[in-house]
Amino acid sequence: MCLSSDSFPDTRYLASPEFIAFALHCVTVVEFPVMTYGAYCILFKTPARMNSVKWLMLNLHFWSSLSDFVISFIGIPYILLPAPAGYGLGLIEAPSLLVYCMVTFIAALAASVLAIYENRYFTLFGRNTFWKNCRKPFFVFITFLVPIIFVPPYLDIPEQTSARQIIISKIPCQPPFSYKNREMFVIALDYTIPVYSIAFGTLILAVSITVFGVLMGINMVKVRISSVYSSRTFTIQRKFAIALVIQSLFMLSVVLAPVITVLWIIELWYHNQVLNNFVFITLSLHGIGSTIVMILVHRPYREFTFSKCSLCCKEVEKYKNNVTVSVVL
Repeated sequence: MCLSSDSFPDTRYLASPEFIAFALHCVTVVEFPVMTYGAYCILFKTPARMNSVKWLMLNLHFWSSLSDFVISFIGIPYILLPAPAGYGLGLIEAPSLLVYCMVTFIAALAASVLAIYENRYFTLFGRNTFWKNCRKPFFVFITFLVPIIFVPPYLDIPEQTSARQIIISKIPCQPPFSYKNREMFVIALDYTIPVYSIAFGTLILAVSITVFGVLMGINMVKVRISSVYSSRTFTIQRKFAIALVIQSLFMLSVVLAPVITVLWIIELWYHNQVLNNFVFITLSLHGIGSTIVMILVHRPYREFTFSKCSLCCKEVEKYKNNVTVSVVL
């Protein structure tokens, strides 16, 4: 089903490849300084008590930044949902490779969240449990899983010339395309294998994150009741755990919202290119948003940022006062 009942091409600017290319270039301009500042905070403003998760947080930030960068600059996906096809408008014209990278980097992002949750659970509560012997094989499995999640669709990519004609016949109202002579890439003629591949990886990663999150919460309650740790130590660990949960929930929700929208589009077989464009614009914002949330919810980063903002405001006010005095004189 198309947006327009008469099946005429959608010529709105918001549905055009020019719009999503412009929007994602704007995201890149904002993204680079925000991501750089986030990395600086992790590297140089992480207190000693957080050293055990410093590099895990940097790893999470790296995959978040890389996945955003691929979407907003290198790839720029212009996808013709609900058809499993689209164009790459970015720096590199290799849509086949870029689709794989986008899915794999987002999976690596989820695996990074899992690594932090597991680290918190193991460091605080799991050192003397059976998990001590299981964690290394588990992460070998996760490390192996992430790059192969989206390999199955690439084992049977259709012949592109005929596949493009089939996609055009299925979505006759798609917008006219004339962006830098890019060619449509069709990963499959139906969604069965791609959806099953993503669903399998999502299930394993989501369940694992949930399990360690729940275990961490339950054990936090037990520790508070038994008073195993000092009050100060428990307070520090609890605040960090809460900040971590807020940051990761925000990050995962910004990723899941577009994924759920895509599944809804596929289920209804509904083509609206404006909606498609905004789905991927939203997806490209998860790194910026999660970095801002990270700075706000983790106290060391928040205090450093606010102190610099306060200093800048004072300098601006001082400059204005000097200019006013000069004008009066």
